[in-house]
Amino acid sequence: KFINAFFANKEEATYYFMFIILGLYLTMPLLSLLAKKEYTKQLWFVVLLYFIFNAFLPNILELLKIQLNTNLTVQLGGYAIFIILGNINPKYRILIYIGAVIGLIYRFVTTFYLSKQAGSVVKTTWGYTSWHAILLTAAVFLIIKNLNFEKIITNSKVRNFITKMSGCSFGIYLIHKIVMYYEQKIFSIDVYSWQWRTIGIFSTYIICLVIVSIIKKLPLL
Repeated sequence: KFINAFFANKEEATYYFMFIILGLYLTMPLLSLLAKKEYTKQLWFVVLLYFIFNAFLPNILELLKIQLNTNLTVQLGGYAIFIILGNINPKYRILIYIGAVIGLIYRFVTTFYLSKQAGSVVKTTWGYTSWHAILLTAAVFLIIKNLNFEKIITNSKVRNFITKMSGCSFGIYLIHKIVMYYEQKIFSIDVYSWQWRTIGIFSTYIICLVIVSIIKKLPLL
């Protein structure tokens, strides 16, 4: 049962990304070869095809209730696209930002409209590998990558505090579902309420940060 739970990722669904990362590591020898300058055009051609046939068409056609043959996709693991996107040319930055804004509007407008019709939350246009999610991810990546933090954060104490917070990130991720569970149970929280979806993000993060910070100070743990 333990082995089955491990390989099927049944123990804790939020750790799904561990399996994705492992798969990407195993694919890396091939992708690293394509990262050479002489293969740049071929690599971005694959990205374009992936975006059209794996991210855009399936999402749009599902919205229109048109069935797509799943064999008509670029045979590249769903999340491998994000590794390639790490090499985005800065000259395409504005296009990525515009696409991200359009994607954000699309995601929430379609969800609101479809959910209102159905009387429950409809996730038709959701998905981490959908076109809008890819554009949003790329936009956030580019914003962070192009920020000069040394100029923005000049105070050494603030910089040191942020560094310590950053050092707690993995621990926070590992325990955040447990903290969320007890927050919801103790305070009888409606997980679909706007308060939980906004304030709950910060309360969960702060509680996890405090717990992880204390644990990091205990030698045995």
